[in-house]
Amino acid sequence: MANTTNTIGKARSFTLVELMVVVSIISVVALVIYRTGRTSIDAVRRSSEELDSHLKARRVLMQLEKDLRCTLARTPRGNLAFVGTRSEQGKPYSRLEFFTYTRWPGFGDEMILPQKVTYEVVLDNTSGDRSLVTKRENRIADLTVGEEAKEVLLRGLEEFDLSYLSGGREFKEWSGMKNLPESVAVRLALRTTRGGQILLTTATNLPTHTPASREEGEARP
Repeated sequence: MANTTNTIGKARSFTLVELMVVVSIISVVALVIYRTGRTSIDAVRRSSEELDSHLKARRVLMQLEKDLRCTLARTPRGNLAFVGTRSEQGKPYSRLEFFTYTRWPGFGDEMILPQKVTYEVVLDNTSGDRSLVTKRENRIADLTVGEEAKEVLLRGLEEFDLSYLSGGREFKEWSGMKNLPESVAVRLALRTTRGGQILLTTATNLPTHTPASREEGEARP
């Protein structure tokens, strides 16, 4: 009986080598599961960030379209300027300055003021990144009423390229008093976290159009 008991005990025991092999296998399996899970989580996070950037860019384009549709060419006090230039010559970074309107708070719907709106690309010298910034000023004649409102709309900008369409021709710059282009085409590109690019384009018709002349303004191809 003693010999039988010892034989059974030996059959049920594990050696140190066997235990180390089991632990190693469990560790490898756990590592594979962890890496797979982390890769999936990172992919979901990057996709979420890209979707958020895409939605932000879309909202910015919608705001720009809204502003352009409310462009003022003139008021009873005189003509207003519509100026589109390049922030950096030779690069796809545009600067647009024009007038829309806003309602004066506290005076109901009757008090309407011209609002000077500026969209421009700003370079961060430290990081080298570019951002799209908007500025808004309520104006009476040549005076600014209240404080200038400045807002950073987008970061990681790679392209903000505007084209001005008039008379069947396309211009890269526009400068004029009283005359407006027929429409403005926008090309907007953002850098993604994976090194890719989000590209959006749109075109907006302006409310009025007066043929350009050198006395009233000048369009530059």
